[in-house]
Amino acid sequence: MAIAPLLFSAEDLMLAVLDSQAQDSYFSNPDATGKWWWHASSLAFGCIRRMVLERACRTTGAIPLDPTPLDGRMNMLIGTLWHEAVERGVRYLPTILPGASVEVLHVEEAFYHKDIPLVAKPDGVFRINGRIVVYDIKTEKTNSAKYRAQEARDEGRHTTAKPDHQLQLAAQALCLESNGVGPVEQGMIYYIERNNGWLEAPPVDLSGSIQRLQVKRIVDQAEAAWAAFVQGSKEGRVVLPPRLPGALEAGRDGKPWNCRVQSTQTKHGKYCTVASFCQDRRLPG
Repeated sequence: MAIAPLLFSAEDLMLAVLDSQAQDSYFSNPDATGKWWWHASSLAFGCIRRMVLERACRTTGAIPLDPTPLDGRMNMLIGTLWHEAVERGVRYLPTILPGASVEVLHVEEAFYHKDIPLVAKPDGVFRINGRIVVYDIKTEKTNSAKYRAQEARDEGRHTTAKPDHQLQLAAQALCLESNGVGPVEQGMIYYIERNNGWLEAPPVDLSGSIQRLQVKRIVDQAEAAWAAFVQGSKEGRVVLPPRLPGALEAGRDGKPWNCRVQSTQTKHGKYCTVASFCQDRRLPG
C-alpha cells in the first residue's frame, strides 16, 4: 500500500501545540480598567527603551511586535511544563516534611502594588520557620549553571543567582509587602536545566533596601520615559530612552544578549519583541 501524503508537517503540529496553550490573563496589559502595570519580569530585562516601545505597541498598535521564533516558543513551553511540575511538588512538599515548619502561602498569584504601577507574580511564597521566603523558577540551557558560577566568582557575589533575577525577586518582595505579605527578607531562584531537570536553588538576600530602591527607580524612569514618548508623539516627534550600549553592533561580540536578532535578514529580535523597530538607525538613541 502506498503511503498517502500527510496534510500537515511536524512543524504544523508543533505550532498547533503552541497556539493551543491557554493565555495567562496576568500578561494582559493594560488591565480591564485601562491601567498600565509594569511587570516585575520586564524590569529584570534591564532596558527602559524596550519597556516604552512594548507599551506603545500594546496601547496604540503603532509599533509592531517581532514574532517569537519557533525554538523560542518551544523553550517557553518547556519552561511552562517545568513550572507546572514544580508547582505540584511545592504543594506536596509539606506532606513529605512532617513536623517541619514549612507552609506554602501562595503559588502563582499576582500581587499589584498599592502605590506604584508595578505588578509581580511570584512562582511561590513559603513561610519557613516563621520567615517569608519568595521564590521564582527559571529554566536554562545545559552548562548555564557553570557559567553562572563563574560569573559570580568573577564579580565577587555570594550567590550564583543572576543580578537581574535578584532584581525581579526584589520587585516581587515589594508587591508582596504592599499587600500585607511580609516582611520578605529572603528569596530563592530555582534554576532548572531544560534537558535533564537538574535543579539548583541559590539564595537571595532581600533584607536590605538597595534592591527595592532600585526597583522603584526603574519604575519612575519608565513612567517618565513613557510621558516623554506620549508628549513627543503629540508634537510629531519620536522621543525614546537610549538603547543599551552596543545594541547596534553587527555581530555577537559587543552586542548585549537581549539585543541579538534572529537573522540579519529579518532583524527580528531573538529575545526582545521590539528589536527590529528599536534598532532602526533612523530613530534617536
